[in-house]
Amino acid sequence: MEEAGDLGPGVTHRLVCWYKREAIAAQHKGASIRVSLFHPYLLKAVVLLGVLGSLSAVPARAAHRDLIHPYAPAHTWAVFGEYSPSSSHIILGAAREREFAALGLAYTHNMYRGQHWDLSYLFEVRPFMAESDPVMTGFAYNIDLPGANGSPAVRASGVIHFSHELPVLEIGPRVSDITFTYKGKKYYADYTQYYGRRWTYVGGMSPLGLKINFFPHSRLQPMLTANGGFAASLRDVPMFDTSAGNFTFSFGAGFDVFRRFGYPLRLEYRIQHFSNAYVGNDPGIDSQMIYVGYVWGQ
Repeated sequence: MEEAGDLGPGVTHRLVCWYKREAIAAQHKGASIRVSLFHPYLLKAVVLLGVLGSLSAVPARAAHRDLIHPYAPAHTWAVFGEYSPSSSHIILGAAREREFAALGLAYTHNMYRGQHWDLSYLFEVRPFMAESDPVMTGFAYNIDLPGANGSPAVRASGVIHFSHELPVLEIGPRVSDITFTYKGKKYYADYTQYYGRRWTYVGGMSPLGLKINFFPHSRLQPMLTANGGFAASLRDVPMFDTSAGNFTFSFGAGFDVFRRFGYPLRLEYRIQHFSNAYVGNDPGIDSQMIYVGYVWGQ
């Protein structure tokens, strides 16, 4: 049996035809007084019920969603990319000029829904992340040291290329020279350092996260995030004798830009710290990240 709220024009037509047949049968049986008394009211009621049902049944759920947090799904999934062109000392990090690039997946689950803000649990995984370190690949030298106190003079120049790149804390001066005078003799040496970059694959996960959205009724929702997790790489990052396992935490601010319910574009600026908590030598990396995500939810 169909509920009253689901009645449509077809059901209404069948009810009206059924009623007319019953009314004609009742007249033949001598019940004309009862039929004439109730016929107008019952017919109007059936027609009105069908019209209201056909108008209200379909949009009922949509109307409820539009009135209560129209752009705030309870669950969301996202594909995101993030990039940091460099690093510097912001919080605890000392390793400079590191780059990060990542592709990942995110999930949020709403835990609290208020009139002006929402609080959600945030989980992120980064199966494709790469970290780049500056490395010294070699140097050129030019030395002119006059002999002194019976020592022979040294005059030499050349280029040395390292067999293995050497990660450095930061890129120093590319050219340096030393000049001084001793007992009337001038001593001179200059060096030119050569630098490059190495990329290291890193996989990471951030299971400890929170996300706050403000103005959940709006298409443009400011948001704050904070999360913590860990990362594992194929070699020590960011330098030798550090660690291949590191911990991460970040906090950021941005916007969820909704085109329609459940499908926002997520734009965010984050500050991320990456270090091994002194498992090994721990210079740490502080990075400024740009985050862009495509989100869908329900």
